[in-house]
Amino acid sequence: MGVFFYWLMQLCLFIEFIVFPFPLRYSFKEHILGILFYGSYFIIFMNHVYSSLDDMKFHGLVYGITLTFFGSLTLMKLIKQPNIKNGLFFFGLLIFSVRDVLLTYNKRYFNEDIFTYPIPIFHVIGFYLILSAFLKKEEIVFSKRSKK
Repeated sequence: MGVFFYWLMQLCLFIEFIVFPFPLRYSFKEHILGILFYGSYFIIFMNHVYSSLDDMKFHGLVYGITLTFFGSLTLMKLIKQPNIKNGLFFFGLLIFSVRDVLLTYNKRYFNEDIFTYPIPIFHVIGFYLILSAFLKKEEIVFSKRSKK
């Protein structure tokens, strides 16, 4: 069930950033900051995880690329238009990234689950922030329509 809702969230992010008109008017600074921040996350994540994935290497690579792509887009959007909605998107995905790091350390470096409570807590908080961003987006759209 959790994987289904995670992919549902990824689909919503895809619709938010790709399907609807995506402004490509980001400055060089915004592109570099987004790529450096989440690109370094991707390199570190893959460096720690890839060798231990065995038959799930392709899935891990797709997951890492997806999270890096959306993470850099959320940072670029936050820099371009600093508002509550973009901040919720960015921090929600950032918390998901922290949760992934904790999962990695549980599975790769410890013989037992050290981070048992923070992982589901970060998952709930990250998912809540991202859903709040979508609700904020709908609130903005609804208020614009009601003014017409």
